Amino acid sequence: MAKILDMPKLSPTMEEGVLSTWHKKEGDAVQVDDLLAEVETDKATMEFRAFDKGTLLKILIAPGTEVKLGQAVAILGDVGEDVGALIAKAGGGNTSAPAAKEAAPAKADAKETAETKAPPTDDTEAPPTSKSQTNEPAAAKEDAPAKDEAPKAEKKAAPAPAGAEATKT
Repeated sequence: MAKILDMPKLSPTMEEGVLSTWHKKEGDAVQVDDLLAEVETDKATMEFRAFDKGTLLKILIAPGTEVKLGQAVAILGDVGEDVGALIAKAGGGNTSAPAAKEAAPAKADAKETAETKAPPTDDTEAPPTSKSQTNEPAAAKEDAPAKDEAPKAEKKAAPAPAGAEATKT
């Protein structure tokens, strides 16, 4: 018999999360403890694992959608089961993939607008403006000899050890 899978409480403080990725597709077989999806909470990304076995018959929530605790996210059952009544009971899968894709660009546009209007903060560093700023270590290396080259110092004859004078015969 098909059943609705609700968003479980994945951490003690969780009240909602963003269903970031589905690891199973509609029609995939599901075993107990299989990884179904990943859910981002305000503190961490959590794994949403299966509590029952069956076939993932219908995904009701598209990736990237914010989901409340206890909200229907999918329907699990046996292949060929009619899930029409459960879909209606769950709210008809009110967040479909196309709707989520349309909402995502709107959120991105709003974020981009906010970022362009916000003045820069004092705690951010400006990017380097000249090549000399970005390559200071390299500039210092230009004066140093390469590893393969010997130092270019004048070679002087080593002084004779003390007490050893050259004798003429």
